[in-house]
Amino acid sequence: MTTPHTLVRFATPADRGALGRIEREYFPAKPGVRHAGYLYDNAKIAALTLTERLAAPMGVYTFVAEVGGTVVGFAAGTPSRLTSGELDTQTMNLQYLAVEPQHRGQGIGASLVKRILTRSLKAQQNLIHAHIPINQVRFYEGLGWKVEPEGHGLAWLPAEGHLRADAGDPAFGFPLMASKVLRPRGILRMFSYPVVSERPTLDASMEAARLVDDGELDPSEFDEFTRDFIKMGRTEARGHRKP
Repeated sequence: MTTPHTLVRFATPADRGALGRIEREYFPAKPGVRHAGYLYDNAKIAALTLTERLAAPMGVYTFVAEVGGTVVGFAAGTPSRLTSGELDTQTMNLQYLAVEPQHRGQGIGASLVKRILTRSLKAQQNLIHAHIPINQVRFYEGLGWKVEPEGHGLAWLPAEGHLRADAGDPAFGFPLMASKVLRPRGILRMFSYPVVSERPTLDASMEAARLVDDGELDPSEFDEFTRDFIKMGRTEARGHRKP
């Protein structure tokens, strides 16, 4: 449980400085590795994402944990992005979770994640996922999340929609993929797949082709777009097989 003096609330534009500091400290850029940029660098975008009445309808949630009036941690969730770059409003990406070391072990991180989950459920999202470091496996498993083995990603097929896939980000120190199903009826199939390239959907389609060929997946359950992806994956898999 959190300490009596901990307040967890939706972030406001006034928190931008504290969020930027924590973001840079715990999610630093790596030399030679492309960085997507920091979430709170742009004042206009930060004002939008940290104003609840504007951010919440877009499915963008940032919660902060405050102790004695000081922000000691935060969690940020945004809708996932499809390979095309479009937003996947059915899926939540827990983009950030950070708590200052001296305040860990008090349930603050769990409370922050719970707030994101509550909003995701209200938005009728099917699944939440995150890239996590190896030392946080027990934390996420304790919250009921599933963590894929190292070197593996997660693929899932919504009851209505195309094949989705994501994998961890080892270049930044978050090599594992963790997920939690929010609405079981919204997910038709889920499976783990080995990461063999930097293209999650392609890797997932290769594994899906294998599962179809082994009789573990029924292609009649898929939409035409996904069936085409599986065909492409089958062709790609042949190129990865050793002669």
